[in-house]
Amino acid sequence: MNWIDYTYYRIFNWYKRWDMHPWIYARSLVSLIITFIIWDLYLIYKELVNPNIVRLENEKLLAACVFFVCLFISFYRFRKLVTIESLEKKYQNEELKVKLLHGYLVLSTIFLPILLPIIFGVLRHNLGII
Repeated sequence: MNWIDYTYYRIFNWYKRWDMHPWIYARSLVSLIITFIIWDLYLIYKELVNPNIVRLENEKLLAACVFFVCLFISFYRFRKLVTIESLEKKYQNEELKVKLLHGYLVLSTIFLPILLPIIFGVLRHNLGII
């Protein structure tokens, strides 16, 4: 299972109930998740593996650039390579138990990459551990 495709499929189906263009939200959220995962890997390397690394002056600008690159790749991938019709055909006969398990994995895919920078911020600034 390609978890990015499945995450896109589930987000698309969730937003389909409320909006006429759910692909905008799904592609943007998938891009944001990928950006946070890349940022988390950088943060882990910077804080735990090599804490003496020189801090970049424009880390926010770098994060924005990474987001827009991921957004471009996501728009290309889900427009040209993987369509929602192919994903619906692939996942339409999914069992309820498997669907619930994959739903929890999608939720953890969304929330865990966002929580890691928050945890590092609390440990560094509030507790002074890192």
